[in-house]
Amino acid sequence: MQDLTPQKRIAFIQLLKRLPVNLRPLLLIKKDYNPKGLGLFLWGYAKLYAREKDPRYLEQIDRLLDLLEGLKSRDCSGNGWGYNFDWQSRRYTNNRLFLLLSCAMFCTIMFRRCFV
Repeated sequence: MQDLTPQKRIAFIQLLKRLPVNLRPLLLIKKDYNPKGLGLFLWGYAKLYAREKDPRYLEQIDRLLDLLEGLKSRDCSGNGWGYNFDWQSRRYTNNRLFLLLSCAMFCTIMFRRCFV
């Protein structure tokens, strides 16, 4: 898909998203974790634990922190995250786990809320 124009790539992605049949397995697109989605779950479990102090929530928090640790972007020296897929806009393409400010800031805020 690297040789497609940005417009064709966006059209292909939109087609895959809108089809009533999931073609991703046929196209060998594997399931993966989205760092921003993990950050949302992390935030939710942190809020639940703060309210109820249930140790099961701490187990989930630890699991999510481990998953996020493994998805750190290789483009920075510290903690940073990008999306778990190649990301296409109208003007440019970012590779998988390319450091994106929106994703990195969101995950960083969730990390902070777990430890403060």
